Parts: sequence; structure tokens; C-alpha cells
Amino acid sequence: MNGKVPWSRDDRPGVFKHVPEYARAALFKPAVGELPPTDPPPGVAPVDFSFDASVRQYLGNADAGTCVGGGGTAGFRLASNVQLITDVGGCRVVEWKANWSGDTLSYVVGPRWTVQKSQRWIPHVEILVGGMKVTQEYKDPAREAAASGMPDDTEQQALAKHYYYTTDWDDNGFTLHAGGGLNFRPNHAFEIRLATLEYEHTWLRPMNGIQYTNAIKVSGGFVLRMGTW
Repeated sequence: MNGKVPWSRDDRPGVFKHVPEYARAALFKPAVGELPPTDPPPGVAPVDFSFDASVRQYLGNADAGTCVGGGGTAGFRLASNVQLITDVGGCRVVEWKANWSGDTLSYVVGPRWTVQKSQRWIPHVEILVGGMKVTQEYKDPAREAAASGMPDDTEQQALAKHYYYTTDWDDNGFTLHAGGGLNFRPNHAFEIRLATLEYEHTWLRPMNGIQYTNAIKVSGGFVLRMGTW
């Protein structure tokens, strides 16, 4: 209504203007008689959400393939340098054996520690625990060819046809993820997760000769920081 962009603010900088934290603290400096500053201080996001792409490589398994996918996290601030992280992600195996496919789904939670020595570069370490589900599917080429004439007009018929020439396996077990990474903050509303490197240990039984016990995951993406603009 004032002829300004929707994210314009009269009492503080807008979304895309970076202001050093010492300057932001001065803007929010309490007057005499007001309550003391809170922890976390102004400029530290109480909540953030990230959207990541990831690559997971299982260790000690030449035939396990590479798992490519993504996921999302939600971080809830407990203190100025500690967050509670919830992470849900999945990936699909590529470059695997012919007529085989597989995927994983992980759901973990735990603390993340950040070290904000710079307002632009923010390293972090984290330890997350939860569960992981692994699924494998084998497609029989001969039975698939034989099923080519089977009806698949309805959802039930399509499922019956699919299950005729495929065999599925799945398992669900406890998992622990530990690692760290580095974020770049162009402004106080967004961060770029340049890279996160994690070691994953999962208590799963071998499945068709593939062991999912140990893996290395590399991920990166974008972070939306809430409560700072």
C-alpha cells in the first residue's frame, strides 16, 4: 500500500540486505528498565528448514551401488549454538545389477552444534539416531514378458501384474549418523549448505548378499531461516 515491496520493513532491514550481527544487536538493544537480552540473541534463527540432495556409498560392498536422493530437515533452536534436528530422507540405488532396484528411507533425530566464528561461514557437527528402511526388488524378465498380455486397466490389475514378475525384500533397523559440514550465509534469511559429510552405521541384516552396515553420505542444499526477517 505504500508502494514498497512486500518484504520491506520500517523497523529493520529487509530479507536480502545483510547486516552484521553486532549491528543487528544494536538495533534490538533494550532500553533501561527493559528485560535483558534473551538466549538465543537476535539474529539467531529459532527455527530453520533445509532441503538437501545427497549421495550415499555403502562401504565394503562392490555390488551395493550408489544411492542418490534427497530429503529435508527441521532444526529447532535450543541455545545460540545448539539445535534439535529432525531429518527424513531417502535415496534410490543407481548403477546396480541388471533387473534389480533398491531404495532406502531414513528418519533420524538428534543434536547439532554450530560454531559461529563468522557471520558468513558456519560449520556444524551432529549426532543423529533413528531408523532406516531398506527395500530391494528383483524383476524376472521371463515372467515380465509372459505378463505382457495381462490386463492392467485398474489399479488392482496393475498391482497384480507387477507382483507377478517381481519379488520384494525389505528390512528396518536402528541407525546412527555422525558427521559435520559447512554452511555459507549470504543474508540472514537463507543459507547454502555447501557440504555435509556423514558416517552412517545401521543395524540391518544382509539382504541378498548386500551389507548395509556402514555408509558414507555427502549432501548439500539450501536452508530457510525463520524468525530473522
